[in-house]
Amino acid sequence: MDSTTIIIPLVTFFTSLLTGVVGMGGGLVLLLIMASFLPFAVLIPVHGINQLVQHATRAAVSIPNIDRKIALEFGAGAVIGAAIGSQFVTSVTEELFKILLGGFILACLVVPKLNIKMPKIPGEWPIIGAITSCVGLFIGNTGVFMSPFYLNRGLKKEQLVATKSACQVAVHSTKIAAFVALGFTLGPYLLLVILMGIASFAGSYLSKKVLGKLSEEVFLLLFQVTIVLLSLKLIIGGLNDIYHLW
Repeated sequence: MDSTTIIIPLVTFFTSLLTGVVGMGGGLVLLLIMASFLPFAVLIPVHGINQLVQHATRAAVSIPNIDRKIALEFGAGAVIGAAIGSQFVTSVTEELFKILLGGFILACLVVPKLNIKMPKIPGEWPIIGAITSCVGLFIGNTGVFMSPFYLNRGLKKEQLVATKSACQVAVHSTKIAAFVALGFTLGPYLLLVILMGIASFAGSYLSKKVLGKLSEEVFLLLFQVTIVLLSLKLIIGGLNDIYHLW
């Protein structure tokens, strides 16, 4: 067992704990740290499997609250988006991926503060599904940018959470399928995926025990500082690999 198989599950545990306490952000931190250990072609599908399990579990226990029309239309678009994106994703270099991922996640800190509500467009969900799935092949996590599309759609809180999880299942499953079609094999990373799943469950379970005992403000500040530092590290590293700045 190498160090990656030990470190990433430990990080998964703490990021799952973070999500349980703060309510967001764990997946982004996990993606950023995994980027330091795994190449792009492995990072995206392995992270995707972990996220798929989490969202599928959340969607499964909330089936009655899922807006089936939105989920099905979004899912159909996701299949098309993944098929289109798979034609171009192999052209992304490791250096470019670092810059794209770092920049995207920094943007994720800004978007929620803008409180954007997208206007409703006829036939929007297949289009949203296609774009989200396509972009997800390149940067892994698109949940934050999906959020504005669910507002002003007449969904109650329970419906919003359940429907968004169902749509995320479509994003991650089509993303994984695309990478498998491009040659990704799970075998060498099966133990890592299993350990990450166990760590996610343990972190979620423990978060219920510590929720309310820790300062959410401190947790949130640490999360934001960590995100900024890790994102800048990726961007600077990618630029240095391209331009040999030092």
